[in-house]
Amino acid sequence: MKAAISAETVLQQAEKIDVEDEWFDVIALPRDVYAIAEPGHWQHVISYLISGAGKSVLFDTGMGISDISAVVKKLTDTEIMVVNSHVHFDHIGDDWRFPEIYVFADEHAVDVLKRGHSHDMLLFDSDPAKFLSGSPPGFKPEEYLIKPVDIKKFRQLAAGDLIDLGNRQLEVWHTPCT
Repeated sequence: MKAAISAETVLQQAEKIDVEDEWFDVIALPRDVYAIAEPGHWQHVISYLISGAGKSVLFDTGMGISDISAVVKKLTDTEIMVVNSHVHFDHIGDDWRFPEIYVFADEHAVDVLKRGHSHDMLLFDSDPAKFLSGSPPGFKPEEYLIKPVDIKKFRQLAAGDLIDLGNRQLEVWHTPCT
């Protein structure tokens, strides 16, 4: 019988990966999974890269404050499949940088991705006081917005769909808020 390992223990034993981008902290987790954190903002967003033999899933693209696609390219050379958990701004910030975006088949989600988030919508989170250690080089909080995604990039997911990564499969579960 295997003993359960706490999340705290896993993080203490995990290897931090240098991706040459001060905005991101990347932690190698078990089974070829990487936590890609943005600790410099009060939201402390974490996206996940789940690597497979044939392709990898990037589960959310973060805030779009620094280029998460460049980080992902340093972690894997497989094809990247972006899957959005939901469409809050801090989960879709860099969707526009990728060729395909998988989102649950939901009219609201598609609408949010098509229109993006204007700077006016992000005033609270673009306030310099929300950046815990300053913003990264080249980022201008006064111009922060989430770019819209071209509808041609959308792929819709449904509950029960399987995502085949070559040596592992992920099943889509729909967990709506009530």
